[in-house]
Amino acid sequence: MEYILGYGISTETLLELGKGLMKAVFIFTVLIFIQVVIKRASLVYRNYRRQRFINTWRPILMESVAVVPDKLPKLDKRFIYDFINEWNTLYDKIGGTSHDNLIELAKKTAIQRTAIKLLIAPNIKLQLIGVITLGNMRNEGAWPFLVSIAKNSETTLSMAAYRALSQINVDKALVELLPQLVSRIDWPASMVAKILKSTRNPKICELLQEASYKAKEEELPNIIRYVNVLKCSNASQLYRQVLDKQVDDQIISLCLRELTDPTAIDLVHRYLDYPRWHVRVAVAHALGSIGGPDDLEYLKKMLSDKQWWVRYRAAEAIVNLPFVTNEDVSKIRNDLQDERAQLIIDQVIAERDME
Repeated sequence: MEYILGYGISTETLLELGKGLMKAVFIFTVLIFIQVVIKRASLVYRNYRRQRFINTWRPILMESVAVVPDKLPKLDKRFIYDFINEWNTLYDKIGGTSHDNLIELAKKTAIQRTAIKLLIAPNIKLQLIGVITLGNMRNEGAWPFLVSIAKNSETTLSMAAYRALSQINVDKALVELLPQLVSRIDWPASMVAKILKSTRNPKICELLQEASYKAKEEELPNIIRYVNVLKCSNASQLYRQVLDKQVDDQIISLCLRELTDPTAIDLVHRYLDYPRWHVRVAVAHALGSIGGPDDLEYLKKMLSDKQWWVRYRAAEAIVNLPFVTNEDVSKIRNDLQDERAQLIIDQVIAERDME
């Protein structure tokens, strides 16, 4: 007789309980094993059907680059995401008029319905697929949805929405979303500039200049970068307009570094003795880029600046000026009285000779 919690239980009863428990554990283990086997078999079978689906549609997609077949097999809705991914992948790989055929195929298979539904999916990855698909399809009906996403969503999704809108109607997207282009400082400026450059819209530079009048200070760097990438003819005018404002040192430096118009050299002269050294670095860069023979004296003076980077950029500018010969550089070096100026010129000459 065994006692458990004050109750007497016979040894035979305990043995029976043990056997029953072992049987239960065994049955439970078998059931789990069967469940794993069933799930595994189901997964293998689904992958097999998925691969068969892809093998059926991939040649059709490739054929559609040249001409869309008149008759298409039924699109299995269970694999519609796979079809959309295949379609988008092929779309990105090709260019030119072939896109028109792929868009026609997409319309025939009605994938835009799924793409629009994806815009409200709880998963951002699915939302992104929907945005990309609608942009590639040039789906004008999705315009208001994409505008809302571009204005209100996080960086990656909103940037993708703006790209999609540019694919649908680049001029309309430029005008309607210009405030976002300026204010969304989280959007990579290089990506936005690339999209703007592809538009080839002559009004872009004018619109950017108009936006700069009302732009907040933190929005100005984006405008400056866009204007520079687009090589706007009104760039110097815009930089002058920005520099006439009370802006911080970073914006001053950015404007000076982006200057390419020699007639705007007076803007550089404003900051020759600016107290912040990184602005003086930008001055040296600008003098080396658009400066003339008269600016050589300014650069010589900057060789004695207390900040190493200012001295270095000034020396670099002198050595690389198109109207300064090697003999001129040697003479400038020999005429220097400041040891720091001599050393920095020697360093830049040595770096040039090593190239």
